[in-house]
Amino acid sequence: MGTALHRVDVRFQQRIGLGGNRSIDGILEVFNLFDYSNFGTFTTDVSSPDYGRPVYDPVVSYGARSAQLGFRFAF
Repeated sequence: MGTALHRVDVRFQQRIGLGGNRSIDGILEVFNLFDYSNFGTFTTDVSSPDYGRPVYDPVVSYGARSAQLGFRFAF
């Protein structure tokens, strides 16, 4: 049994009209906003020097804070 994941993901978006049916959207997304350390599994081999320490997990749910920028044109 592991601990629960603590993540806050947020998206900010601003639309700017360019006249007619045209517009541009600016987008900012931040994942794991508060950079909470989430651990998936721990080393359970008693003879290992890393016993009880967290094991790296490449799954996005356990990742550190990250962000992405984007834009979209509509016409």
